[in-house]
Amino acid sequence: MAEIKTKICPYCAQPIPEDATECSHCNSIVGQKRHYKWYFKTSVLVTAFLCAGPFALPLLWLNPHLNYRNKILISILVVVFSWYVWVVFVNSAKLMVTYYQELFHPSF
Repeated sequence: MAEIKTKICPYCAQPIPEDATECSHCNSIVGQKRHYKWYFKTSVLVTAFLCAGPFALPLLWLNPHLNYRNKILISILVVVFSWYVWVVFVNSAKLMVTYYQELFHPSF
């Protein structure tokens, strides 16, 4: 009796025949590499976060490459980093204001 060779579906992890092009469990197309939009590339996401901060979070949440846990972790990191940058910016602005006040309005 011939043994049927199987492979694992990359989407639902169920065994399917090796020559199958579609998973019978989750109906996903297997064996073809998926082509994603250019804006889902990691380099684009990093650039968007560096330029727009938390305004780029919708781009992260629409990304099909990442699972739910990673999306939550990255979102938390982006929000915390953006908050830190904002605090540093506000403190440096206050420092500059006091410096220029003392420079142009010296108290003798």
